[in-house]
Amino acid sequence: MTSDAVPEKWRHLRPQTIDVLRMRKFHDPREDPYGAVAPPVAGITGDVYTSIAYVFRNADEAAATFSGAPGARDYAYSRIRCGQPPLEELRQRLLDLELGEDCPERERYDVVLTSSGMSAIFLLALQFADQCRTIITSPRLYGGSYHLLKQKLPRLGIRCHMVRDPLQLDDWRSALREREDVAFLFAEDDANPKPIKLDNAGIAAVAHEHGTFYVCDRTIGTPVLEQPLLTGTDIVVHSLSKNIGGRSGALGGAIIGRKELVHQMSDKDNGWFACTGMVMDGRTADYMLAGARDLKERMEKKGKAVQRVVQFLQSHPHVAAVHHTAADVLAFEVRGNAEDAARAVEAFRLILMAPHLGDIRTLSIPPASTTHSPMSPEDRLKHGITDNLIRLSIGLEDPEDIIDDLRQALDGSWLGSKPRTSP
Repeated sequence: MTSDAVPEKWRHLRPQTIDVLRMRKFHDPREDPYGAVAPPVAGITGDVYTSIAYVFRNADEAAATFSGAPGARDYAYSRIRCGQPPLEELRQRLLDLELGEDCPERERYDVVLTSSGMSAIFLLALQFADQCRTIITSPRLYGGSYHLLKQKLPRLGIRCHMVRDPLQLDDWRSALREREDVAFLFAEDDANPKPIKLDNAGIAAVAHEHGTFYVCDRTIGTPVLEQPLLTGTDIVVHSLSKNIGGRSGALGGAIIGRKELVHQMSDKDNGWFACTGMVMDGRTADYMLAGARDLKERMEKKGKAVQRVVQFLQSHPHVAAVHHTAADVLAFEVRGNAEDAARAVEAFRLILMAPHLGDIRTLSIPPASTTHSPMSPEDRLKHGITDNLIRLSIGLEDPEDIIDDLRQALDGSWLGSKPRTSP
């Protein structure tokens, strides 16, 4: 039967009704395993459900879903869904990455998929930092996170205190001792744009000593390099748009943590519906799932390339300093000033200048004038973001091609020359 052929069970209907059914390719939600009102579409990983609504099998199931009683389904409407493919498969895959497939405590954890990494952080703040409560954070943050915590959230009555040195556990302890209104501790590991590696187990232990919990942003390092949930961290967040998605094709985020914390963001007093603001489209989940499946392979290739690139940069006479961890993001300071950093990134031929990281292409940006420009010059310097700093996100190109491009740019005649004229 062709897609235009009318199934026998509908042939008694009038032409106008047949036209409506044909628009849906004669899809019958009551015969669909998920009850999708709109039919699934082909995706990267299989069928993708993008339907807004899902029919109930009977009135009892509908009532149970809205009351949280036995027999409830975990999806009914896309704004509060969490169970249909590929969203459910992505949630399970993220748990595999963070905990391992055989983790005996896996049932203690859950995942909420969000529209972006920033929405994940924002919603955690709204949930746990009520009016006049404080989030204690590392100062070494992505520019968007810094702006949210220091400038946006205070307007909602949520305070942010940044520790002096996130590498020193005593700085976290001091901040906690001085405050009784702490919502949670927050840090970005393999920090952006000047990478540092934190003691996540130690920070989590400090949080627990003081009756609170620890949230770690693992966007850059990913669970391939560390699984902090296994060593005490209570919640990890990801911008899935970066390394996990890996190909700059979709925007999404995730909150992964202990159920007693994650389920507080439920949209219902009873039962478990993902929070209203935490919405991910099925096509986005399909894309992220494809990236999650080859994440380990990509991160291993990038790790080897980073070692070669770091060796080259450390030996180049026009590079003053190199900052890196084991992740695919590194930063280096050219000898000179902001003008010299700008000339360097403009001279790249293979490396792209873009405000992004974690892609299969190598990307660069001068943070002081772009991603971290909302920070005051004093704050930037305090956190090691100099005017001559360049961030690199290493891709999957041959590392020798990346090095060749760095070499031709850094060997250019622009260093120390007169101020450039902006194009």
